[in-house]
Amino acid sequence: MNKKILIYAIGLLLLVACDNSLKCVDVDFSVSASSVVVCPGDTVTFSFDGNPDYIVFWSGEQFSDYDFRYGRTLSAGVEYDLVFNSQVLKGSQPGQLSLLVSNDFNGDYDDYENIIRTKWIDMTPEMAWASGKDGVSSGKLSLTDYLTDDQNLYLAFRYRTKNQAEYGVASNWVIGDLNISNETEDFGNVVLYDMSNAGFRVVDPFMRTEAAGNCAVSGSLLSFMGPLGVEDPSGQLVYPLMESEQWIISSPLKPSDIIEMGPDRPKAIKGFTQKRVSTYTHVYNEPGVYKAVFVASTQTIRDKSEVIKSIEIEVSDEIY
Repeated sequence: MNKKILIYAIGLLLLVACDNSLKCVDVDFSVSASSVVVCPGDTVTFSFDGNPDYIVFWSGEQFSDYDFRYGRTLSAGVEYDLVFNSQVLKGSQPGQLSLLVSNDFNGDYDDYENIIRTKWIDMTPEMAWASGKDGVSSGKLSLTDYLTDDQNLYLAFRYRTKNQAEYGVASNWVIGDLNISNETEDFGNVVLYDMSNAGFRVVDPFMRTEAAGNCAVSGSLLSFMGPLGVEDPSGQLVYPLMESEQWIISSPLKPSDIIEMGPDRPKAIKGFTQKRVSTYTHVYNEPGVYKAVFVASTQTIRDKSEVIKSIEIEVSDEIY
């Protein structure tokens, strides 16, 4: 019986020892700055005392503000603008690609007859377009009149290929860097839609054209290519004689009075496996007063200890 009690006591002591080993000690950490008043473009050197396992940094600038670590919202402005870049990688057939917008489309992508009956507004003449491999910026297209509270907006690129033997080989168009932004009062242009969330999809009406095009949507690009040629016995490329038409259409786009920006993110300065970090430098380019915040922490699988240090940095262009 005494032996069992002894074994139990030893086990209990080991358990307590293990629990203590998983507890974090208080973080010993402090920060100082080389200067708290600087000119735009000057480098601020932050010096550290202590050696925590982790250090992260919020500069206090836009999108790196500790006060918005859990997220921020903005009031939307009035202006909405569309921009993109275009290229023509090969081919020679002109006038194939058009940009269209609609508040009339009902969202039925499977009914091609419905798509072509929809009231689409041709915005092609409003944009700048590439004529070769050099990328060309479209310039801004205002969508303000079409992004309304009670209607969805759809964007569409229509790609038509005529008889390639008569009108030339189909041009391979590429559209990239597409986004729709809102002009906010506090943050200027804020991107609301881009290729990651605009929901573009290919509509290729094989039943009408038979000659299949090669349009595609990737993570960052829209690609348009006409029906490919097939080599005849003499080695010459023979293209389908009939015309073809493909569309790439967005998901419904709708504005909101409140823009959810998500959380501001810190920059990681030190991780658990890194050696001690004694200094860190940062450049503030715009005048203003910023709260630089450092969060230092140690952590085990069961416990965490952290300390928060902040320094106010004034950036002034009136310092001589």
